[in-house]
Order: sequence, then structure tokens, then C-alpha cells
Amino acid sequence: PTVLAGDFAAWGNKRSHYLLQLAQQSGFDEVIPAPDVRLRVLSEPVDHIFYRKLNLQQSESKSTHSSDHNPLWAEFSVVKNPVR
Repeated sequence: PTVLAGDFAAWGNKRSHYLLQLAQQSGFDEVIPAPDVRLRVLSEPVDHIFYRKLNLQQSESKSTHSSDHNPLWAEFSVVKNPVR
């Protein structure tokens, strides 16, 4: 199981498309938090959580004034007998 998360500086359509394509080719799914209040630059979120070989249980992002980025949170469960 793998979780890959952070500020990927994927602002702009070209960068965002490349990041999502690379993640998908590597077998990752993206967490889309609800509500989705992630920091956006040029209409694209810069913070992401990607995961594979896990079950996403729930996720959210919360608005804050303590940082220029809003925190992301996700809860996962382990996949029993994952395909290798």
C-alpha cells in the first residue's frame, strides 16, 4: 500500500494534466476531498493525495486562516489480499 501526498505545485492545466497522467499510469487513484476547499492556482488544486492498494473510507479538506494551504485529511483501510 502507498500514499503519496503533498504540494505538487501542479498549477496550470499542463502541469495538472501531467501529474494526473503520471499518477494514473503508476496505478494511483486520487482522493477528491468533500468538501473540496484545497488551495487552487489558475483554477487547479496544488495539493493532492494519491493512493494505491488501499480502500478510501473518507476524506475532507478544511478552510483555515493559519496557512496559505488548507489541510487535507483522508482515512484508508487496508485491502485484504491485494493483487500484486
